[in-house]
Amino acid sequence: MTMHEFDNYDVRAEDEAIRTRVTKVEKDSEAILQRLDREMATKADLEKAVATLIRWMMGSLFGSMALMITIMTFVMNYAPPPQGRFAKQEPVAVAAAPAQSPAIIINIPPGALQWQPAPEGAQTSPRKP
Repeated sequence: MTMHEFDNYDVRAEDEAIRTRVTKVEKDSEAILQRLDREMATKADLEKAVATLIRWMMGSLFGSMALMITIMTFVMNYAPPPQGRFAKQEPVAVAAAPAQSPAIIINIPPGALQWQPAPEGAQTSPRKP
C-alpha cells in the first residue's frame, strides 16, 4: 500500500470485520467443546471399559480351558480302542534265565607265594602289553 491508500483506509470497518469473525470463531469453538463433552470418553469410562474387557477375556480363557478338558476327557474315556498296528499287543513270554552257578573262591594261604629270582641264563625282557 502506498501512502495515499492509507488515507482512505477505514480502520473501524476493518476492526468490526475482525470482531465479527472472532465472535463467530468463539461461538463455533464453544459448540465444538460442548459436543466433545457429550461424546468424548472420560477417564472413568475408559477404566470401566478396560475392566469389562479384562473380565470377558479371563472368562473366555477359563471357559475354553474347561471345554477343552471336557472334550479330552470324553475322547480318552469313550474313544474306541485302536485297531491295526497301534492295537495293544499281548506281552511276549520270556524264558526264565538259568540260575547262576555259585562263585568259585580260591583261598591261598599267606606265604605260599614267594618271590624267587629268575634262574641263571633266563632272558629277562620287559613285558609287552
